[in-house]
This record gives sequence, structure tokens and C-alpha cells, in this order.
Amino acid sequence: MNIIDRLLNKKLIRIRELVFNAINAAFSLVLIVEGFRLAFLTRKSIMPGSRLPVPILYLSVPFASMFLLIVILNKFVKKGVS
Repeated sequence: MNIIDRLLNKKLIRIRELVFNAINAAFSLVLIVEGFRLAFLTRKSIMPGSRLPVPILYLSVPFASMFLLIVILNKFVKKGVS
């Protein structure tokens, strides 16, 4: 983005950052919802080798996405809406 940043003024760079953060936040929300849905659908399955429930494996997706969303929102709050 360095070359593009040199061509844009600060206002357009800020708009680009807001758009990218909004897209990332939306994607994180989709991963959270669909990750919980997947874990719910596999709630009766068991992994053959470890005998652990399969939802334990799939719950990593929504939990990691929640942390990603926290980081994105933290960036948004730190920079402010100006």
C-alpha cells in the first residue's frame, strides 16, 4: 500500500482504512456466526483418535474471530471517527 499511500491524501487514506476495517469486521462476524453454527451441527460427533467431541475443534473458529474483531474494533476506537 505504500505506493498507493503516496498518491492519496490523508483523508482518502483514512477512508480506505475505515473501509478495510469494516470489511474485516464484517468477515469476522460471519466467521463467528457460521463457526458457532458448524460447532452446533457437529455436536454429536466424536473424533476417532482422541475421543474428544468435534465441536471443540470447530469452536476455535468463532473464538479466534472474536479476538480478531476485538483487535479491529480497538484500532477503530484508537484512531477515532474523524
